[in-house]
Amino acid sequence: MNRRGFTLIELLVVIAIIAILAAILFPVFARAREKARQTSCLSNLRQIGTATLLYAGDNDECCPGHTGGPTAATDWPQMLIPYCKNAQIFRCPTGSAGNTSMWGHFYVEGQVPLCYGTNCYYTTNQSLGQEEDAVGTILVADSIGDNRIGPDYAPRNAKVAGCWHGLAPRHNETLNAGFMDGHAKAMKLSTIEVNDAAWFNPAVP
Repeated sequence: MNRRGFTLIELLVVIAIIAILAAILFPVFARAREKARQTSCLSNLRQIGTATLLYAGDNDECCPGHTGGPTAATDWPQMLIPYCKNAQIFRCPTGSAGNTSMWGHFYVEGQVPLCYGTNCYYTTNQSLGQEEDAVGTILVADSIGDNRIGPDYAPRNAKVAGCWHGLAPRHNETLNAGFMDGHAKAMKLSTIEVNDAAWFNPAVP
C-alpha cells in the first residue's frame, strides 16, 4: 500500500490559511472582550450614580465633593463607600491596573486603583434641586487616573496624550459616562469635544 504524505507546499498553504484566519478573528475576539468589559464598566458607573443619589438624599441634596486625593476621608470615592459597600466599582476592567496622570496614582481605600473622575467643579456641594439638566450633565466618567474631570483641567491634561480634560476613551475608542440622574452610556470623545463645557455645566450654552 502506497502512502502519500503532505508536501511542503501543502503544509505552507495550510499554515498560510491558519495565519489569515487568525489575523481576521483575533481582532474580532479582542473587540468582543472589550465590549464585555465596557458593559461591566457601565454597571460600575450606574452603581456610582446610585450611590451618589443616596448620599445626596442624606446630605441636603448635595453631591460628594473633591477635597483632596482619594486617600482622604472627605473625598468623593471615600464618601460613597458607605453607600456602595464595594470599592471595586471604582475600578474599570479595562483600566484595572490603574491609570496614571501627571499627579500619579490614586486609590480607593488605599488599594483599589481609581479609574474614574468626577465633575467636581460643578457638583461639589451642588444641590440636586438646582440641577438644570440632570439627564445631560456628566457626573462621573472614565478618566486617565485623576479623580477629577472637566474643562477646568484642560491646561494640565492637555499634556497627557490620548485624553481630553481628564477623560479616557479606552473602550474601543469610546468612553463611558455616568450622568447626574443616575443613567450611564458610552460616548464618543468627539461628541464631547464639540462643546465640552456644556456636558459638565448645563448653564453653558
